[in-house]
Amino acid sequence: MPLSEIHKRKRSKNFMILAAIAAWIALIWVITMVKIAHGS
Repeated sequence: MPLSEIHKRKRSKNFMILAAIAAWIALIWVITMVKIAHGS
């Protein structure tokens, strides 16, 4: 049964989604920090 292969694919897809969300949050955080730094 190719269950492990499906699990691997699902896991890598979930990891890609998690990485994309983390990168988006990091980007927003950096922009916010830059705005605060330039504001004050």
